[in-house]
Amino acid sequence: MKTGRMEKNVTAPPDSGSMHCNQKGTVLQLQVDIFSKDVIDSIGDWLADIQGDKKREEKINKLAKDLLDHGFAKTSNEAYERARKIVETKK
Repeated sequence: MKTGRMEKNVTAPPDSGSMHCNQKGTVLQLQVDIFSKDVIDSIGDWLADIQGDKKREEKINKLAKDLLDHGFAKTSNEAYERARKIVETKK
């Protein structure tokens, strides 16, 4: 089976309509606002799925600490509260 690498074209939202998940040949066009929402929704689903799994929660806590240490979050409480809200809205 031959596999190839797909090119991505990330676009800003148009004035009307959408330009998301269009594919022509090896080029996949993603609209940045829709793609970002898809990623956030998927993270929320994943957090809800692993809730109560101590091993995974420990990994999340370590990742949150790493993100905080590297400047991707202002406070650990802020990061935790955002993640908690995402999980609660998915119940």
